[in-house]
Amino acid sequence: MSKLSIVMPVKDNEQYLDEAITSILCQTEKDYEFLIFADRCNDETIYRLNQYKDNRIKIFTDPSITGVTNALNFLISKSSTNIIARQDADDTSTPNRIDTFFKNNITSSLTTSNYLIKYNNKIITENKSATPVVNIFKFLFFYNFGAHGQLFFNKRYYNKAFKFCQDYELCSEILRENYTDYYLIDEPLYMYRKHSKSINSTYRSKQIYFSLLTSQANIKHFLNLNLTLNKVKDLREYFLENKKPSHTSEVLFLSLIKTIITKFKAAFTLSSQDINTIEKICSDTYYSTFIKSQ
Repeated sequence: MSKLSIVMPVKDNEQYLDEAITSILCQTEKDYEFLIFADRCNDETIYRLNQYKDNRIKIFTDPSITGVTNALNFLISKSSTNIIARQDADDTSTPNRIDTFFKNNITSSLTTSNYLIKYNNKIITENKSATPVVNIFKFLFFYNFGAHGQLFFNKRYYNKAFKFCQDYELCSEILRENYTDYYLIDEPLYMYRKHSKSINSTYRSKQIYFSLLTSQANIKHFLNLNLTLNKVKDLREYFLENKKPSHTSEVLFLSLIKTIITKFKAAFTLSSQDINTIEKICSDTYYSTFIKSQ
């Protein structure tokens, strides 16, 4: 049996497909299975897939199965291992990605790494993760842990109700069960490609809606706060874009932030490094001053 299963759904992605597949076949760790689901492709994707004769690759098609979430759950059902690694068809993995995962002797249910962001064939930035507890703070307001394709997790299925942001919900479910069940590999092992045809670009409004549902559930679970989706949206836009609230008065909103910080401190043990990082995340002058005064 292979050591882990790499799962990759693909739909009309001929432009980047060969790069993605080659990055997996060139892994320094060779003991894995590579499961690919082609979702009703109308371009050269099927033809390109059939050119690969590597016995680790298993290609599936089924016209009754549509959408990323259903395709992923199908592939996971076909996997023969207990460890799932994701790969997106428009991204690439570094050659040592799988090898590095095993060298760390990871026992956690969820593993992420740093990753690079590529745009117009140029690396524009490196996404570096923070400490786990700071990641959870960011996680509440939909920063997510990063690119979907860079995840490793113990075998489990995605929530089929989430047609979009299924990765955010899956990671959240793991952390709601045990927020310490998470490991960070502090080096870039994945290359996320930004382009106009990506799901994040094409279905942005749906992505935001499903992300708000998960954020709402996270805030309820970790902080025991029942917030409307509009209030969650205000929080997300505040933390991500420094926008003033559009659904809550400023006085009530600042009171809500105070409550969140108080409850977060009560729920988690924060080091001085965690506090400093959270201050940096909350770049608003008033908010930074507020945290320092607590």
